[in-house]
Amino acid sequence: MSHNYPCFLCAFLLTMFTYKAEAALSLDRTRIVFNQGNKAVSLRVTNQNNKSPYLAQSWIEDASGKKINMPLVSLPPIQRIEAGSETKVRLQFSEMPVGLPTDKESLFYFYFREIPPKTNKPNSVMLAVESKLKVFYRPESIVVDKMQEILPGLENITLDKNKEKYEINNVTPYYLTVVEARESQSAKPISFESVMYSPKSRGFIPDNVSTTGNKISLVFVTDYGEQRSLNFLCENTHCHIHDIGKIAPKKNAHN
Repeated sequence: MSHNYPCFLCAFLLTMFTYKAEAALSLDRTRIVFNQGNKAVSLRVTNQNNKSPYLAQSWIEDASGKKINMPLVSLPPIQRIEAGSETKVRLQFSEMPVGLPTDKESLFYFYFREIPPKTNKPNSVMLAVESKLKVFYRPESIVVDKMQEILPGLENITLDKNKEKYEINNVTPYYLTVVEARESQSAKPISFESVMYSPKSRGFIPDNVSTTGNKISLVFVTDYGEQRSLNFLCENTHCHIHDIGKIAPKKNAHN
């Protein structure tokens, strides 16, 4: 006697419905830098659907994933965006940022959820699409000029070969997001889930990166969502940066 009826029934029901989760609302950036002294940061939101209005919901979470409304808040928390139109979401401090470090970045997360209109199509379900952007708050002591493409101090980052792993020493006051590695700048990428290293901290590079060579390149994400490579030369177990290179742009990089 077969015991697969529940599985068969689930599969059958799934074929009866059409699920649609294509993003209609787009943001004008993939990460947010909030400098001390700025009253607010505005993000442009575009409804790319020329036929239907959407609701946009937004909120802020701290680095631990707790939803907050102080010291940073997203306004308005919910709004209607008409078909084919643009609007803005503002991030601003609801109170003075007391207690945040004055010598390094602080991390928050901006969440943005689009809520589609109800559909009249039978057996069709519209799913809400949600985006998560990193928000880096920079105290006055480490604010970077907009004309500066590379964060100061990146050239001082080092690697150490620790048994069969690379250990990175992020000596800068900035968060560093690494999205892939290469055995040299022109070599085939070694893919892994992106890793973010806190300011003035040490951490390991993912296990699938070999430590056998004397060169290694780490691809990181800039303030503007672009990708650059930290190109290291290694002597024995210690590696230092000899240059910072450019990487061909990739679409839909949200790191």
